[in-house]
Amino acid sequence: MPILVGSPLLLFANYLLSSKNMDVALLALIHSLYPSIKKIKGARRLGELSGDGVDELLQAAAYYRKRQPASAEEAELVENLFDALASALTTRENQGRFRHSQGFELMVRCMKEKNHAGTCALKVLDFATQNNPTNCEAFVASGGLKVLFPAFMGRGVVKACLKQGSSSKGGKGGPKGASYARVGDKAEAMEAEAAAEASAISVVATLCVQLQVNASNTTSSKTAGDDALPRLVAKFLEEGVVKVRE
Repeated sequence: MPILVGSPLLLFANYLLSSKNMDVALLALIHSLYPSIKKIKGARRLGELSGDGVDELLQAAAYYRKRQPASAEEAELVENLFDALASALTTRENQGRFRHSQGFELMVRCMKEKNHAGTCALKVLDFATQNNPTNCEAFVASGGLKVLFPAFMGRGVVKACLKQGSSSKGGKGGPKGASYARVGDKAEAMEAEAAAEASAISVVATLCVQLQVNASNTTSSKTAGDDALPRLVAKFLEEGVVKVRE
């Protein structure tokens, strides 16, 4: 089904996310968008939409920067939203749109909040940096290393997975007063934690490769991203190379 033939559907999704009337209909809408975006053709078409579909998804994601889902259904909606954004970044063109729309800055802010969106942001960052040295430099420039390495060490937003999973239904457990129980038991919480940590490790590995490639290809002229690789290396050397030892 050609669900991405134009921008009105994405604009409508963004409108619903920006309103207080989010319900099952919105969840169904995101469910409909996600399978289409996962396909390369759908991902490319998303970026070509009038008004920039990548930017529309980022605006929708920004709604959850400080907001925790109020129910398991809404938490699933957030996951599908960020998964759709990640899938859209399978094309180089959309990776560029993501960078120009300050997607890295938004994902870093989400991770700083250590909430559900922050955990989902790790997957987006994994896709946004793949095979793209320029995006890797943009991620470092956005201050991303400060939130990435705690996740890489199993802390930060990764540890927040277990806190969210241990929240009781209707209670106020979890970070920032989370009031949902997206993960039903400890086993599923640990699975979510492992997935988030795997994404963090993947981003670190990508940075190590792509920033080195860029450094090797750099001419004698200085560029804004020249300090990205030294900053990455410095992170590994902090605190007596504890990040390497552990």
